[in-house]
Amino acid sequence: MPKVLRLLITYLLPLALLVLTSMFLISGMGSIDMSRFLGDMLAADPFWIIAATITGLLAHVSRAIRWQILLRPNGVDVPLSTAFSAVMIGYAANALVPRSGEVARPLVLAQRVGLPAETAIGSVVVERVLDVLSLLVALLVVMTYGQGELAATMMRLQGSSPSTFATADARSTILSLATMFAILAALIALVLFTRWGEVLVEQTLGRLHARLAGAIVSMVQKLRRGLDAVRRPRLMVLILWHTALIWALYTLTTWLVLKAMPYASTSDPGPAAALLLLVILALAVTIAPTPGAIGVYHLAGQVGLVSLFDATPYEGFVFAMVSWVSNQGVALAIGGVAWIAVMRSGVRVRLFSQPSDTEKSAL
Repeated sequence: MPKVLRLLITYLLPLALLVLTSMFLISGMGSIDMSRFLGDMLAADPFWIIAATITGLLAHVSRAIRWQILLRPNGVDVPLSTAFSAVMIGYAANALVPRSGEVARPLVLAQRVGLPAETAIGSVVVERVLDVLSLLVALLVVMTYGQGELAATMMRLQGSSPSTFATADARSTILSLATMFAILAALIALVLFTRWGEVLVEQTLGRLHARLAGAIVSMVQKLRRGLDAVRRPRLMVLILWHTALIWALYTLTTWLVLKAMPYASTSDPGPAAALLLLVILALAVTIAPTPGAIGVYHLAGQVGLVSLFDATPYEGFVFAMVSWVSNQGVALAIGGVAWIAVMRSGVRVRLFSQPSDTEKSAL
């Protein structure tokens, strides 16, 4: 790679991203009194903000440990620092191109520890299935005690007032969303945890181009190697434990940010309300088409506070900004530094590992 291009990617892109992100957020504030807004941001209790930042980072550490466990059956020793660095690089990549972090972080890890890229990507696929299933479980839990509040929030996000008819329609939307998540997770599990995907390729493409089908089947098998951990009960218990811990830490982080706000409406949030707000934010991040969920996250936080805590729209926006900076913003900053360090160390990311001689002859 030419030196000038490497300089642009390593230093100027993160700087440009920071500038563009700042401009986007400032332009979205509209007619907000900036002096009042900055004053309220600074009035947030630093003790609770620091605590929220720490618990948020601990959730990322737990995510890195879970990834280590998923990769353990492949016989490669993945240092926690390497896994954590790759996780944070994924957050930074998502802030540049939505969902790109799900590809960037396994490719970075694969290059650093010598894994086939397909195997690392397979482990991330497992992670995403776990995340979707855990979000589905959390959604079903909060619907048992906060269905009305969740429905009202959904309708406000759609720009409608939560009338009886609209609330019923929102509940139908929530159930449809939960069903979609369940079907998607089931399809991914069917392809990756069974030979169904390989059989499908062999029965369709195999009849047209046997060699190409063989190469694709070989790639799918490499992807499935990243799933070996979930077939081992002892490792699966650890994986599920860390999945629950991640959600517990995220809920605690949300509660701590609420406690930090200088408003009476959030002075005593309660863990159940914090979990409900977290589910709303998680749904927004899941469907957000913007880098780093910018804008969508802030709207969801604002509307969530109005619906759940009777806060004003202004108070909700301040909360959303404080929450984004203490969580997403910190992750972005750490991930950006990690990306620069990886680039300077000479790691070069390839989309897929080099094919073996057998695979080359099959093409």
